[in-house]
Amino acid sequence: MGSPGDTMVMVDLGADERELAANYALRSAWAPGVHLGRWQEMTPHGAAAHERVREFSALTLTHRVQRWNLPHAQANLWAVASLGSVRGGALPGSRTLASISLMADYETTRLYLGGG
Repeated sequence: MGSPGDTMVMVDLGADERELAANYALRSAWAPGVHLGRWQEMTPHGAAAHERVREFSALTLTHRVQRWNLPHAQANLWAVASLGSVRGGALPGSRTLASISLMADYETTRLYLGGG
């Protein structure tokens, strides 16, 4: 999340998944946004494996819970709420997707670590 008025866009492309997320920082600690994604997974089914494809779309709200400005680094704790829908795989039709997650990051001018 950037400074107030900033838009952030993130793209994650992998062999089995693709995600696009964007948000707009209303304030220094709050940013509403959207998150779209598609992933494939191989699932064993009896004697033969088969592929499942799932897609999701969600509205998000990101909140910076805490920031630590250290002498040579910065660290943050984030809360992200999502509400949307998921479809595909073994699910008939679409289902409601709701989640709350905590993420943390630590960065210097040479290193970035993040996890959730």
